Amino acid sequence: MSADFAVSFENYSQKEVSGAVGTPILEDVLSVRLAGTWTEADGWFENKQPGLDDGNAVEQYGARLTVAWQASDTLEAVLRYTHTDKDAVNYGIQSQYFRSWSRWRCLWAL
Repeated sequence: MSADFAVSFENYSQKEVSGAVGTPILEDVLSVRLAGTWTEADGWFENKQPGLDDGNAVEQYGARLTVAWQASDTLEAVLRYTHTDKDAVNYGIQSQYFRSWSRWRCLWAL
């Protein structure tokens, strides 16, 4: 069995956690590994518009499951499932929709 784990704290309140664990199911034949990561940061561009996140803020996570099968000396099959989700505010620009004068308008807020 193998495992690793890391935690980091960086500028703009960025926090990151990552880790992985792997183990053989059948020695030298079948193994499984689970890895994941999570990151959150406040962003470096202050948004003056009430109710909107600061620019370049991010919250994201990812997970990966890998199953490896060594069928023979010359054949290996790897099955991998990956899932990610990212909620980011890019470049400090967000749109906010509101109703005004009986039609929709878009307000670009920095």
